[in-house]
Amino acid sequence: MNVMPLPLLEALRTRSVVADGAMGTELYARALGFETCFEALNVRCPDLITSIHRAYVDAGAEVIETNTFGANAPRLHAHGLEHCVRSFNHAAVKLARAARPTYVVGALGPTGSSRDVIRATRAFLAEQALALSEAGVDALLVETMCTLDEAEAALEGALDGASGRVPVLVCLSLNATGTLNDGTTPGAAAKRLAALGAQAVGINCGMGLSGVLEAMEEMSSTHLPLIAMPSAGLPQKRGDRLEYPVTPADFGAWAVSLCSPVLVGGCCGTTPAHITELARRLEGP
Repeated sequence: MNVMPLPLLEALRTRSVVADGAMGTELYARALGFETCFEALNVRCPDLITSIHRAYVDAGAEVIETNTFGANAPRLHAHGLEHCVRSFNHAAVKLARAARPTYVVGALGPTGSSRDVIRATRAFLAEQALALSEAGVDALLVETMCTLDEAEAALEGALDGASGRVPVLVCLSLNATGTLNDGTTPGAAAKRLAALGAQAVGINCGMGLSGVLEAMEEMSSTHLPLIAMPSAGLPQKRGDRLEYPVTPADFGAWAVSLCSPVLVGGCCGTTPAHITELARRLEGP
């Protein structure tokens, strides 16, 4: 008899849950340039996307993020594909489910850096969040937010689109000083996002492992479930390719230092090997 898993947030109140690693840098490693519209691959090369999702599930990931980081209208406009928001997001959820993880989380990234675009972030991400919610994700993850204004607008948009169907989680990306680019501390940002309705908060991308534990300690005052998805360090140029310095063993050793239950995975430069080591170390001896 099949036992239904606990909802993601309930699971996080009792134990750490392992998420996947990077999608973009995995595609880059397969000789796809960063100028490629990775979200279009959900329709054009579905087997490639599913194979990466499946590699993370095989590595021990319970949570798969959809390949939708840039599947919002402003990002897709750069490729002449702004009319594909709904189709790309729907396809992404289907591909993530095909890898058979315990949970599928819809990824929503920044809409762009211009002031006008950030002002309209709420509407753009509401459109994307609606598409992901319709397609049946277990939660939405607003990620890689670098200023509090952008994070607030993105959260509000995700909440609008979700309309209470699924929880909305938020990850911030900190700079070298351990703050957002506008100087907001992770603790202050987390309190503001919690007040607006975020149901989990955390850190992704940024400088890698450095400072994540301190930031999460600050964010713990919200009493919300926490998320840690750092990059594998800062990329370094080797010939014509980029490489990331944090090894799978380093990544696993770092994860052991996380004290309370968290949703823990990886961002840029992390691979199925990093998630294998992460899952192994979290299981204990």
